[in-house]
Amino acid sequence: DGFRSVLRQLPARSLDQGVDQVNSMVEVNRAQALGIGPVSWYSYALTLHNVPIMLIGSSIATAAFPRLLDRLSQNRVDLFRKEFLDILRMMIWVTVPVVIVAFFCRGYLARLIFKDVAPDVALIFGFLTAAILFRIIYAMVSRYFYAHKDSKTPLLISLVAIGLNILLAFMLARKDSYGVAGLALSQSITSGVEVLVLALIMAFRDRKLFRNLEFWSGIWRIIGVSGF
Repeated sequence: DGFRSVLRQLPARSLDQGVDQVNSMVEVNRAQALGIGPVSWYSYALTLHNVPIMLIGSSIATAAFPRLLDRLSQNRVDLFRKEFLDILRMMIWVTVPVVIVAFFCRGYLARLIFKDVAPDVALIFGFLTAAILFRIIYAMVSRYFYAHKDSKTPLLISLVAIGLNILLAFMLARKDSYGVAGLALSQSITSGVEVLVLALIMAFRDRKLFRNLEFWSGIWRIIGVSGF
């Protein structure tokens, strides 16, 4: 049964990866329309943006996933909710300082790694820092649906998000607008919308999920300390 369940989810996950490639092709096309240099600048900034996502988001979410599955298999929905929110809060706690440091130190990072094109890479990376937070949250939020054997909902939301990202890319990544930085801005806006929509769906399906004072108290403390 477990093997069949994996096979049922495989087409949706594979399609999700495929449409991401379409999105990447559109972004490269928009960058090329701005000249030769912007393609490389955007690629470098995207590489910096992906590092914390892989180190924090993907690794922690992957490690936590089997435990969440165990809670559902035991019919302990209460423990599933608690542990899901605890892990999500911990990921946000780790990520927010990383995002702040990445934003304010983007110039130093770019000069250290990319030398001559540092100012352009730093500008683009600055717009991508918000996407780091949302992509890391998405890594955990998507596991909520996968744990419930629902791979279709993240796929459908991803399709809508990619459509939004392509639309924003054409609107913002123009010479008379934000230039190549518009691609980064569209990424951040899209990732935020994607996480928000998935969170609303989760709250609608499980009315008790976000009714957790400990979780929100922790989030407010993170926001307060980060703002300071």
